[in-house]
Amino acid sequence: MSIFLGFLISAVILIFQHILSESKNWLLGGIIPLLVVLFALWCFFIRTPRLGVEAIMPFSVLFFLLLGDWVDGRSRFKKKKKEDMEHELKKMQAHDLSD
Repeated sequence: MSIFLGFLISAVILIFQHILSESKNWLLGGIIPLLVVLFALWCFFIRTPRLGVEAIMPFSVLFFLLLGDWVDGRSRFKKKKKEDMEHELKKMQAHDLSD
């Protein structure tokens, strides 16, 4: 049950990350990876009882997945923005030709 809950929480976090990474403000996509790093630091250094070294792997995998999605989301946002601008330009050119 514990593993299932971990995968469920990770899936929800990845969904939110996917949504935030495609937002207009590029910093929003960095919030969740930063929170994962802060939570990992809290778990390793402040929390009692402390986690062992074997717990580093899930945090690092989740962090790199979130970071990769952030980079990919920024490229998707830029591509969508470019397509929207090209579409608007075509509409303006069509309007100019019809006059």
